[in-house]
Amino acid sequence: VLRSARNYSARRKNLSSQQVQNCKLCSKNCYTSSDEESEGVVPFKISEVQEDSQAHVSTLIYSPMPVIPKRGCMTTSQCSSTMAKLNELRSTGDFDGHEQLFKTRMPKLKSAPDFDMEMTLQIEKGMALYFQNNIKDAKKILKIVVKQEKQLKNPGILVGRALNLLTAVYKRQKKFGNAMECVERARACLEGQDSAKDKRGLHHSYGALITALPAAKKPETVYATKEEAYKSYQMAGHYTENHDEFQEYVHVKMAALLLESRSRGERIVDKDDVMNAKKHLDFVEFKVADNMALGTRIKLLLLRSDQYLYEDKVGMAMEKAQEANALIHRHGFELEFAPAKSRIDHLSTMLGQENQEWQETEFSSSTKVYLAESESAQSD
Repeated sequence: VLRSARNYSARRKNLSSQQVQNCKLCSKNCYTSSDEESEGVVPFKISEVQEDSQAHVSTLIYSPMPVIPKRGCMTTSQCSSTMAKLNELRSTGDFDGHEQLFKTRMPKLKSAPDFDMEMTLQIEKGMALYFQNNIKDAKKILKIVVKQEKQLKNPGILVGRALNLLTAVYKRQKKFGNAMECVERARACLEGQDSAKDKRGLHHSYGALITALPAAKKPETVYATKEEAYKSYQMAGHYTENHDEFQEYVHVKMAALLLESRSRGERIVDKDDVMNAKKHLDFVEFKVADNMALGTRIKLLLLRSDQYLYEDKVGMAMEKAQEANALIHRHGFELEFAPAKSRIDHLSTMLGQENQEWQETEFSSSTKVYLAESESAQSD
């Protein structure tokens, strides 16, 4: 897959060589703030990505070198506690509290410079912006972090972390060439690093990216993509500790993959896939109950809606979609606004059709009864 990405990058480089600068991090031709994919570039094709996809996804991260230990602020309890608080605020959708804590911590770093900690906070701010669907500002922050490699004590971890999130940003913008370059560079950065958290993020980014690529026409390619993404999510789970909220998130993503099979633009889901997706969702719902992160809960509700729809339970599907929509609006979790709205609109149409069919059936039945009674009265 990565070899295909390199081939694709080489073709794009010939199209726009004047816009590409040499990257200080990896000495490759990488994108800067002014070199986004142009509209005229040939879109990234899933068939190109899949030509080398037979290898097990665990080879995506192979660390033959000794593990590189963390240094500086990343070894301190102060860094860990600060990031834990910020993560909790983001996970619960308290973005105002998240911004307030960020602004409280940043001035202290200016007076006692700790560049790694500053960039760690900037990445977290970028993630909060991403979840609020502020893609433009999130991308600006992440690109700044990527350019600071020479000033960092932990360049592999921090630049790799920023590239992981940039992969998601470009994926959301449907700039798949940029996204594939970011995930490849993140792999190179994180190779040998002592950071299971960021390696799980890499596998998650890779699985989400190849799932988002334009749907292939060949059924075998669709199946191969699905298998590759599923394995990547499994590897993300491998790097996740028990009772970690990311474990639940991975299960939700695996359920989403099973419920979102695509072929020729149509959603075709096997009954076994629906059943297995339900198992993933049940695992999450019954394991964490009320302690679930907000983003995970919203995704779970939306996927429950899909599950019920595939089971022909349209009313229950609408109920779950509306629950998710209420949480999205209450907490300003704008990232999921469009998916929730599209489900509600689709389900509203279905319920309207069902209601119309029911009324027509009832009218037809009552008309037949009326006519029968009229005929009987006339004969009498």
